[in-house]
Amino acid sequence: MREGSVEVKVYATPFDLRGTKYSQYSVCYYLGTRRVRERFSDLDKAKAAARAAAVKLANAELDAFELSASDRSIFAHCTRILEEVGTPLAVAVAEYVESRRLLPPGTTLKDAVAEHVGRRAKLQGDARVPVLVEEFIAAKLKAGLSKRHLTDLRHRLGRFSRHFDLPVGNLTAALIEKYLDDLGVAGRSRINDLTCISAFGRYAVKVRQAPRDLLEEIGALQRPKLEPPATLIWSPSEFLEMLDCAPPAAVSFLVLGGLCGLRSSEILRADWSHLTPDGSHIAVITRKGRSPSRRLVPLGELAKSQLDRVNRGKGPICEYTREQYVIRAIIAAVNEVRARSKNPEKFLWRENALRHSYGTYRVALTGDDSRTSLEMGNSPSMIVKHYLQLVTKQDADRFFDLSKRRAPTQRVEPVPVAAASPPPHVE
Repeated sequence: MREGSVEVKVYATPFDLRGTKYSQYSVCYYLGTRRVRERFSDLDKAKAAARAAAVKLANAELDAFELSASDRSIFAHCTRILEEVGTPLAVAVAEYVESRRLLPPGTTLKDAVAEHVGRRAKLQGDARVPVLVEEFIAAKLKAGLSKRHLTDLRHRLGRFSRHFDLPVGNLTAALIEKYLDDLGVAGRSRINDLTCISAFGRYAVKVRQAPRDLLEEIGALQRPKLEPPATLIWSPSEFLEMLDCAPPAAVSFLVLGGLCGLRSSEILRADWSHLTPDGSHIAVITRKGRSPSRRLVPLGELAKSQLDRVNRGKGPICEYTREQYVIRAIIAAVNEVRARSKNPEKFLWRENALRHSYGTYRVALTGDDSRTSLEMGNSPSMIVKHYLQLVTKQDADRFFDLSKRRAPTQRVEPVPVAAASPPPHVE
């Protein structure tokens, strides 16, 4: 359909819906920089719409020629300037308006571009976030980080890289903060995500794919304030019940957690070779930071006797490879014994209660928060804050002398279990 020098086309665009063919006609034209597309099932209606559009566009062109002499001079000047970058005037105006909307008040487009160029001036390459995340995780794998830590990195940074499929140099603290806000996760999870992103940011700066300013901006992001969690512990009778009911493969988890204060990750890494020759201590090697740390934790009589029940001589002390497997086995075993004894109360697991129990009873037994902090790998202030004066020394004596309240147990011959897989009864 023509009107003067303006032409608007009608296209036949039939389509098939569930095996039935339908006729359709599309009218397409540009109104300024905006592409307009109208669909009709009747050809005559499509032609009428195209003719009307042609008239409207032709009238708009006539209005443009009615500009004043000053306006035409400005129009010609702007057109000549834009020829240097090959951008039409309409596109330039649209981009400018869109950019100004994104800028904070008082910031010019020139300032924003200058800052962007300055941030990228010292960068080498233009790696995208997903690519550099894979390189970062590969570097951590080569450095020998634990599987648990690598799994956490893959989860959190994988989600991060899927959201930001853009050059690493384009990341800003504002974008990262909005990403964390949109996740809508709780305070602890938000801190963990931010910690992983900060580690990735340090790597990006190290390989010169991100400006150093990015680290300062991420460090300035507000971290949520967390209320200290309640210190949940097991009573002596509850711990004794778990030791009595737990399958042999789970005994070492209870002993190292409740009677030695090891973290779950430390228990899963513990090896029989970490016991001292006289069996009085266990060496705990923590791979946190650039260099591993080591501490010696004493084994009391109860801990030594319980470990002797399941000692395989070599390999991992705990036969399970994942914390949830051993917890599931302990819960099932205790509830099974309770059901047989007609006890209707269900046994429920308490998160981190094994380590909390050791810290609480140990500091009450020794009265020495510095000694307890060395054994647990914590600062004395953490011991005072979470464990001091929660139980009496008599309670601590009962907790660590449970052997006096139970019948002697026969040594359980160990069943060989592959170190790389959990015991078969929890598969």
